[in-house]
Amino acid sequence: MHPKRVLHRTAFNSRMLAPAAIGIAALVLGGCTQSRARQDTYKVANSTCSYMMPTVSGTRTYAPAKPSTSSEAEPKSAPDSQIAYPNPETPAFCDRPLSDTLPSSLEMADYTHLLNATGLLTILQQDGPFTVFGIPNSALETYDAQTGNKLTSPDNKAVIKEMLSYTIVKGRWPLAKIKQAALASPTQSVGLPTLNGQLLSAWVDGQSGQVVIGNGQGMVSHLWVTGIPQSNGVLYFIQDLVLPPIAQQNAGTSTPVSAAPSVSPVPPVSKAQAQAQAQAQAQAQAQAQAQAQASTVAARTQPATATYTSRKGNLTTPPVLQLP
Repeated sequence: MHPKRVLHRTAFNSRMLAPAAIGIAALVLGGCTQSRARQDTYKVANSTCSYMMPTVSGTRTYAPAKPSTSSEAEPKSAPDSQIAYPNPETPAFCDRPLSDTLPSSLEMADYTHLLNATGLLTILQQDGPFTVFGIPNSALETYDAQTGNKLTSPDNKAVIKEMLSYTIVKGRWPLAKIKQAALASPTQSVGLPTLNGQLLSAWVDGQSGQVVIGNGQGMVSHLWVTGIPQSNGVLYFIQDLVLPPIAQQNAGTSTPVSAAPSVSPVPPVSKAQAQAQAQAQAQAQAQAQAQAQASTVAARTQPATATYTSRKGNLTTPPVLQLP
């Protein structure tokens, strides 16, 4: 005989589904908590486009070994071997974001380190787009030596961030777009909006036809790598350091109020006279502001005609990557 089966019926209770619903909601929300700042690589079209980024830091920082025997009077001027401290070019893939390409460049090592230290590298993970004018190692190292290790001091983090944010421009600015905008401008230059909040000037050199950038106060630089397309922007290498322009101080100075002298009292001024004086002061202030704005515009457009002296002694310029 088979044993008798007993069926147990359980009343349905909606509260029993609460743990399961919470678990499913946690899984769904867990997938939605991914940072929106990072560019979604699955939405970026695959590409076979790539460029080789140059490097000169290896040979520039290499010091040949001194002679092993005392008979040799002078140290060797060539590397110990043909493969010692080479300058390997590194690839830059067009379907990768700026935050991936910059760390892969040996020539952008110092620049990338400072971007990471100031938190700007995470911004370059976003969709953007951004146009980056990367500073090579030699320019940063020269500036650091001249300023007493200003770039390596943790106390200058805010200053370094302000300096580097001036090299990051909002928007996608390929070389052809910069040239077109500059040549179409009445000043023959275009102001590129940076994360610093100030404009980075760009113009076309009349003699060489190359794009030059500057801060409007005399600091200029030629481009080294003329624009590598990225999934979230464009990457340039520049030759020299370009610092943000110094904010112009207000020309007016405040003077302390002195005690009134004990002389004959000043006669009262009528209401009509007070209104006339106020109008005269307003007109004078408007004229002063107009003159200040005119001088600012003139100073900003001045680099468009400035000459540029190349620092070939500090940085050997390889063949420029001219893009179509």
